[in-house]
Amino acid sequence: MKKIQETQSHMTLKQYFEKYGTMQKFFAKQVGTTYEALSRILIQGYIPSLKLAIAIEEFTEGKVSVYGWDLSKGAHSIKPKATNENENKNGDN
Repeated sequence: MKKIQETQSHMTLKQYFEKYGTMQKFFAKQVGTTYEALSRILIQGYIPSLKLAIAIEEFTEGKVSVYGWDLSKGAHSIKPKATNENENKNGDN
């Protein structure tokens, strides 16, 4: 029963920004994406990748849950931006 109550207390990403007034550029950098990608999530309803959704959940300390998005809809998925380190490991230069 407690698990259901925890799930109901989550908020959307838009609600998080409205409540906490976090700067979007700062937030995007902290979760490993770009301001533009974050804007597409907020304004156009794009769905983040699972990795990005987890980063958002961790940064918001669970206030914005991974379960708040339908991650099965991958058509307009936003992924975290690649770092040079990741690109070099994968050979994607």
